[in-house]
Amino acid sequence: MRMRETRALSLVVFFAYAGAALGVTNAFPLSTFPMYSESAPTSGARLVVKDSAGDYREVSRYVGWACEPELNGELVEMTRCPDGEIGMPAGYLTKEALDHIRGHAGPAEGGESLELVIRTWRLGRSTVEGLDCPIARCTAVRR
Repeated sequence: MRMRETRALSLVVFFAYAGAALGVTNAFPLSTFPMYSESAPTSGARLVVKDSAGDYREVSRYVGWACEPELNGELVEMTRCPDGEIGMPAGYLTKEALDHIRGHAGPAEGGESLELVIRTWRLGRSTVEGLDCPIARCTAVRR
């Protein structure tokens, strides 16, 4: 008998909290967290390397970087994709990749020709479109 009362009380508390949260919408501790629930991303992006075979790899898998044009954060942030929109990879991931390239710059003796791109995914209602947004031509040595 005690278990039924506990379960019934738990359900009452849960539904009361859920109802209050949906009714109040944004007053702690009764919140639906609209900063997460009201906006859905329309794209995703990542700064990656595209090799001559068309394979994608992480920037950190290469050393001895030499790129043309010289890379900076603004160049990456303002890169336009073939559809005319900006690629917009996450800022901290872009900074990490650019820091790696700068920290491992040097003569790429025996390096392969690479393309630094923002791989972007446009999230439509029923399809996901993948785009390559070229940034620079580089040479680097794979680890």
